[in-house]
Amino acid sequence: MTSGRADLEFARELVRGGATGSLATVDRGNGPPHASFVTYGLDPSCRPVLLLSQLAQHTRNILADGKVALLVSASSTAPSDDPLANDPLAGDRVTLRGVVAPTDH
Repeated sequence: MTSGRADLEFARELVRGGATGSLATVDRGNGPPHASFVTYGLDPSCRPVLLLSQLAQHTRNILADGKVALLVSASSTAPSDDPLANDPLAGDRVTLRGVVAPTDH
């Protein structure tokens, strides 16, 4: 297995183990990027599926420009004496980038 394939599999496992992330969208009014906390599920191909409200700012942004980024990070829930164990910046994380497409499912 090449390093690239190992990295890809590690990212997939991280995304499979999570359920929440930060969704960044392009502001529809040419303002700064907009980020929000969202929950997600995965389809059989490991693609994120988002259930978004029509009232949310991120949904209005996506309707105008579907480019997004979803930041998923590993969460540590076990108490530890290691100072890095509870540091969110020391944990594993992956950013998924793409274009949101509506689905009928």
